[in-house]
Amino acid sequence: MHSRLSFSLCKPVLQLWTVRNFAGTASTGRRRLPIRAISCYFLLAAVKLSFSVLTTGLLFCLILQLQGEALAAGPSKPDTTETLCRQAKRLYVEGKLGLSILSYERAVVLGPDNLDAYRGRGLAYLAMGRLERAIADFDRANEELGPYREQKFPGIGGYLEWQRAHEQYELANNLLKSKDFEGACASYKLALAIYPTFPQCLHNLGIALSKRGDHDAAARRCMEAISYRQTDWKFWKTLALELYAQGRYRIALQAMEHAKELKPPVPEEVEIIESIENIKDALVRAHQ
Repeated sequence: MHSRLSFSLCKPVLQLWTVRNFAGTASTGRRRLPIRAISCYFLLAAVKLSFSVLTTGLLFCLILQLQGEALAAGPSKPDTTETLCRQAKRLYVEGKLGLSILSYERAVVLGPDNLDAYRGRGLAYLAMGRLERAIADFDRANEELGPYREQKFPGIGGYLEWQRAHEQYELANNLLKSKDFEGACASYKLALAIYPTFPQCLHNLGIALSKRGDHDAAARRCMEAISYRQTDWKFWKTLALELYAQGRYRIALQAMEHAKELKPPVPEEVEIIESIENIKDALVRAHQ
């Protein structure tokens, strides 16, 4: 009776020990000779003593093994604002906007002064069509940049990099005017490789992409431009047109109405008002 009870206790421990040693070694090729030597000692002892000794020995070996693996793995690293922002950006690119926002919110909690977290969360909100929240985040991210001047240094990143990128940007503008859209896209991307936070370059790349028929990529570039300078009505107008081209009329209407709120010059304001009416008509037709 005592032997059968001891064996019933020993069996699951023996199975777990076998899986963690022999199966693990087969898959990884790692050897655990010290642990097995100790185990064999207890196995030999069990021949002369009882299954209870075997159970105790195997438990001891398993504990030693788990401790060794925990030490080898090292302590787990806590999340930082940088790692959370990288994770959130990856989720944003994958289109998982809700999860992206959650990761950015954790980053904001850990680092309330991390402006990239606010900007990234604003981008996710903007892609979801939640303009008010997006604008609030962009305001927070850009509040220390100073007055916006279209042809001046944007205030983010390095001035020398902006100067170098600006030359490539002007070349791209000339290609865009001459309707060389492929060349313009390539030149804008070269400029952005030098200075990634160039809002006008991002916006004009969006226009070039639109001319090639890639309205989704064009809208994303416009959103990025807005994230760095949310007060430029041209960025919002172009974004609205790209969303309209995709049939996303409700968000397009919000973006165009916001462009009007930013007080464009009178001729452009008239054009924006006409666009608002056209989008409203399309929205009505879409729901008929």
